[in-house]
Amino acid sequence: MKNTKNNQLRESKGITLIALVITIILLLILAGVTIATLTGDNGILTRAQKAKEETEKAQERERILLALTNSIIEKLNSQKLDQASMQNAMDNEFGKGKTNITDNGDGSFIVNLVDMNRDYIISANGNIEEINWEEIMENALPPIEQTTKEIIGLDSNGNPVNMDLWEYTLYEGTYALNDINDLEDIGGANESKGYLGKIIDGKIEGTIPKYIKSTTDKEFIPVTSLKDTFINLNNDFDELVTTPVIPSTVTNMQSTFSRCSNLKNITNLSSNLINMRSTFFECTGLQTFNTVIPNKVTTMYGTFRGCEELEIFNSLIPDSVTIMHATFTKCTNLKTFNSSIPKNVTDMYATFSECENLLYLDIVIPDSVTNLQYTFRLLSKFKWKNRDKC
Repeated sequence: MKNTKNNQLRESKGITLIALVITIILLLILAGVTIATLTGDNGILTRAQKAKEETEKAQERERILLALTNSIIEKLNSQKLDQASMQNAMDNEFGKGKTNITDNGDGSFIVNLVDMNRDYIISANGNIEEINWEEIMENALPPIEQTTKEIIGLDSNGNPVNMDLWEYTLYEGTYALNDINDLEDIGGANESKGYLGKIIDGKIEGTIPKYIKSTTDKEFIPVTSLKDTFINLNNDFDELVTTPVIPSTVTNMQSTFSRCSNLKNITNLSSNLINMRSTFFECTGLQTFNTVIPNKVTTMYGTFRGCEELEIFNSLIPDSVTIMHATFTKCTNLKTFNSSIPKNVTDMYATFSECENLLYLDIVIPDSVTNLQYTFRLLSKFKWKNRDKC
């Protein structure tokens, strides 16, 4: 009798353990199914996140369209929209510093939403589409005409770039469109160029790469330097008249268009630009400048020095600028300066020196300025505020 009870107890315990194991297995299966349902490429959470992103993108497109409409209304009396009016409209809609505008020079614009790190392209007919960089980079191939197949370049619109036309150097983790031997030079006097192509009807062939990937790169790397890229860019048949689209990744434009003597049309500057040292040095054909100067620029050392035909400067110089050393020196034909002196500037050495035709100068010299030597040398026809500061 006692043995029978022990056997029954053991069987009872055995059944309980088996049931427990089966229960655990079932729970694990159910948990796996639940996790798979929630996550994964087609899971509930993934679909919810995608739906959220699509809703955000739809709202962003609506706001961009609203800003575009307001910009068009403001420019009814003008021939076309420009970068300045577009940037102003986006600032009003999204807030200052929240968007960056790139003018493609063909009637279309790129809107970069800074916080979301998303790009939208506004076509010439007003269509708004997202530039899906993840998809573009995943499927990118060099163009058919490119002979060097181990390198891939993408321009600001996500289109492939013929890299046979460019000299490129991986420098401190980013790409520079120049020879590595010239990157350390700060004088802007060398003649090395990053552009190797032709000039056709006053424009370069193709477009500037925004991202580059070689066979040794794990991913696409941004182009940040255009130092000396187009310096003295002239040939026997044509001269550079219109600047190409400058990618928003570029921070250094030192001497980029220096001595491009026939340059007249400037489409845009990079929204992340910091260094404008000698960018348009001795661009003697430049007559008007009304391009947006990005609010990250810190140095305008000699930016327009020797631009003898520059008559009108109609751009706001941002408060980020601290150096205006010889910015407009020898702009002998400058007559209109529609701007102000940034509140953080310290160096104004020879800023307006030899601007002999400057008829009216209504500016306030900030207390931050420590160097006013030769600032107004050979000027006799202008007036300014805070005369005692000078």
